[in-house]
Amino acid sequence: DEIAALRVDEVLAALEDLANALVHAMGEGDAAVRQSIREKHLAGLGGSVKAYLEKIAAANAASGSKYIVGQDLTIADLAVYGFVNVLSSGAFDFVPTTLFADSPALQAVRDTVA
Repeated sequence: DEIAALRVDEVLAALEDLANALVHAMGEGDAAVRQSIREKHLAGLGGSVKAYLEKIAAANAASGSKYIVGQDLTIADLAVYGFVNVLSSGAFDFVPTTLFADSPALQAVRDTVA
């Protein structure tokens, strides 16, 4: 299905955008600057990526699916699973481990893939 393939690409691109923004701060030695960079991206790009992923997951769940795109497991599900787990793990300083706690649709995808 070409539309599902495009949705998978959209999800992967959104995750890549946020990952690049967060990783950008890794080389910063000054913790205050690193915190500022991460908080800026989580509030701006991160907020929009999270909202986008929640919207996609919720819409797909409304159609009876437990996956982020379509009715079958895709690379998008694996990417969301990995991304949610990494960002919830505490591995990134100044990224709250509760970032996705208020995202039931994303938690459902995470639980399904696990």
